[in-house]
Amino acid sequence: MVCDREPRGSPASSSPPRDGLQTPASTPATTPKSPRKRRPRRVAPGSLLDVMRQNSGTSLFVRPLCWTDQHAQLLGVQFNELPLCDTPMPVNEPGSPPSRGHMQPSQTIKTLSDTLTDILSHKIAHPIVLSNAMRTIMSTLWPNSFRRSLLVPELHLYFGDKVYREVVRAQIMWNYPGGSCLVSQNSFNSSQSTQLPDSQPPSQSQQSFSSRKHTMTGQPMVCYMGKSQLASIRRNMFRIVQGPNGQYNEPVYRLQQLRSRNIEPDNPDEDSHIAGIMLAMAQKHFYSNPRVLAVFRKGISPAKDAKPFQDLKMRLMTHDTERAEFIVYTGHITAAFLERFRRPHRTPAATGSDGDRGLKIDYVRVPIWPILGLRERLGKALGEDIVGSFDPEAMETWEEDSVEAPHSSGGKRKRTALGEVVNRSFEESEDEQSSPIRGKKQCIRQGTPVQAVA
Repeated sequence: MVCDREPRGSPASSSPPRDGLQTPASTPATTPKSPRKRRPRRVAPGSLLDVMRQNSGTSLFVRPLCWTDQHAQLLGVQFNELPLCDTPMPVNEPGSPPSRGHMQPSQTIKTLSDTLTDILSHKIAHPIVLSNAMRTIMSTLWPNSFRRSLLVPELHLYFGDKVYREVVRAQIMWNYPGGSCLVSQNSFNSSQSTQLPDSQPPSQSQQSFSSRKHTMTGQPMVCYMGKSQLASIRRNMFRIVQGPNGQYNEPVYRLQQLRSRNIEPDNPDEDSHIAGIMLAMAQKHFYSNPRVLAVFRKGISPAKDAKPFQDLKMRLMTHDTERAEFIVYTGHITAAFLERFRRPHRTPAATGSDGDRGLKIDYVRVPIWPILGLRERLGKALGEDIVGSFDPEAMETWEEDSVEAPHSSGGKRKRTALGEVVNRSFEESEDEQSSPIRGKKQCIRQGTPVQAVA
């Protein structure tokens, strides 16, 4: 006898009924909860994510080393070349006697002349040697401002909640000395805007533009990147796989050379890589160290831990070997430009009166020769906020080396040779002999007829 109904203690049948409806007896007691889906963020028009979606067929999310002219156009980077900074310079008049620095150059003049000649004559092949030469030049010209340097700095780049470590590199970077600070009237309070929901744009009341004091001690001040070194990196950045049996792969080599040429700028003086270096330098002022953040404040994104943004000026230096000139770049980085990378799905309010959220970079050329007046020409190009206050018309002559104070280790002071002291005593006038104080360095005004030092 076959029972038409299942016994009470028997398990429920796993086969579905014929009518396609599931009976309550076949429903399991507990169903696993499906993972909660995150609601996608709304991308505001004009944001960085919106720009990348509009140019989805172009490779834009790459390292700054691979940035092209299109990146500068989409980010709103504007390069502006300023007039040549060629003053002050010595005036050479016929019949004027040569200066003492020309006839008997001091050790400072010899060091500057030899180092500048080396970086312009292709004798220095290794980038570390070139970086040491630039460090010697800048520490000689402005010893108080350029005393804290870092060779081959590796900077991070922040994009939203992500941090891309050591993707921006330069040859040498100088940090601000102790006691440096910045009081800015344009500051974007990122901590308040972080708490806003993504669906609501930040209002003017939720953005604070107030006067804030930003400590700049130990933060990036000036970077140096040589043109020849940057071109060499781009030529050799793509790996060439060997062919069968270890043979030279000519097709792949030509393909990689084509890729390298595609990322070269049309104007070498207006390279988009400069904007990437300045962006990484400015972000380091406000973001915490990712290693420290991962250990002591685990789980907090770098975007939420960032300090309130402020407008900054970042400098970058390079030199032109063909024209024997330094090129000084000054990037005017606004708080709105930094906010675009902190919240790439939003469009921040512009802090400037023109409503521009891009990056403006001014660059000026500074002739290297003659050495007399180079300190003042570079000081005018860098700005007094970097080198300090100085007289741009009084040229440093370096006719005498400064006397160094003895160190605690027992080092001796550098003194002038006895023969040079005797010869100088006959050349001095009676008024100079009666003066009890004699300066260590001498400066001359522009327009004084002197013999230029090579």
